[in-house]
Amino acid sequence: MLTLTRTCLGILAFFSCVASLHARIGEDAASIAGRYGEPTSAVQSFGNGLSQAEYSYNDFTITVVYLNGRSSYERYRKQNLKDFSDQEIQLLLKANGQGRGWVDTKAVDPNMRAWSCSGTDIFATYPKFSLVPALLVASERCRQRMIEQQNKQDQDKLERF
Repeated sequence: MLTLTRTCLGILAFFSCVASLHARIGEDAASIAGRYGEPTSAVQSFGNGLSQAEYSYNDFTITVVYLNGRSSYERYRKQNLKDFSDQEIQLLLKANGQGRGWVDTKAVDPNMRAWSCSGTDIFATYPKFSLVPALLVASERCRQRMIEQQNKQDQDKLERF
């Protein structure tokens, strides 16, 4: 009976942590720091309105990319590198859905699961198989800006070649 009680309490504690584990796309750095604490490493600026910070919270590592000062990309990873259960993924999607539902979508990569948030440009992906599984929630606008920034960096490298 004691083992069952401990197991139930452990599960309840875990899902309480997951339920509070959402920075919410669109929040500013102060709001996110209020939820997770200060970043665990220096904030990196990439230009083009992009910057990145990493946070550690309740056995999770959360990487946040800010676009013009607002969260636009959030990656959730368990520090023990274990997979997320379907229920954990659904809780994180719900927390980041801005009150809207999520729709399963076909991922470009067949090794990924993908969702889109109804009525928004927010999407999510999760690997079917990975040594470092992480749930990614991001806006399409941020994804496009990150691609532009990477293309610019690649072009700069070629010009210096």
